[in-house]
Amino acid sequence: MYRVAVIGCGKGGEGVGAHSIGHAHGRHWSRCDYAKIVGACDLNAENLASYVKNFEVEFASDSAADMLARAKPDIVSICTYAGSHADLVEALREVRGQGRLLRKTDGAQRVGIGSDRDCL
Repeated sequence: MYRVAVIGCGKGGEGVGAHSIGHAHGRHWSRCDYAKIVGACDLNAENLASYVKNFEVEFASDSAADMLARAKPDIVSICTYAGSHADLVEALREVRGQGRLLRKTDGAQRVGIGSDRDCL
């Protein structure tokens, strides 16, 4: 069973656009027989509390580094605004070591992964 964490829970619900991407990831991960959401992070306490309740998350924090250290995920869905992705990948690498797969290509060279071609 893969341990999954979601960074950027958002508001969720209908009609909130990009603010619901974390919930979309949560719904998809919760349908997977091979994965369990164990961690969540959001700067907004209300969004985080709602996410924890909806997806029965064990480890939650407003700090990505704290949540990652406690949840020890195998997979992380980064569901924040694009401008924050590279910083979060760096934080993930500090906690978990060099990743094997990166879907978000923005900032790949900045975090020492290589070029966008090295990412899925």
